[in-house]
Amino acid sequence: MPPKPFYTSKTFWLNTISLLLVILAELAREQYGLSESWLGLVALLTPVLNVVLRFVTTQPIALTKGSTHGPG
Repeated sequence: MPPKPFYTSKTFWLNTISLLLVILAELAREQYGLSESWLGLVALLTPVLNVVLRFVTTQPIALTKGSTHGPG
């Protein structure tokens, strides 16, 4: 099966969104006194969702369009 571009990967987007949520939650916590439980929730859900996505992954990713194999 040919690799797909990395930006079409659900795992890539899950981790990107999780990173943004952690950054935003930390900024909101400092500025508005948001509870730290949001950080814990993201920290708990991200690896769980990564495992789920790992089980449903069927295609490798490529960093460049012309690449014939994934990273590593």
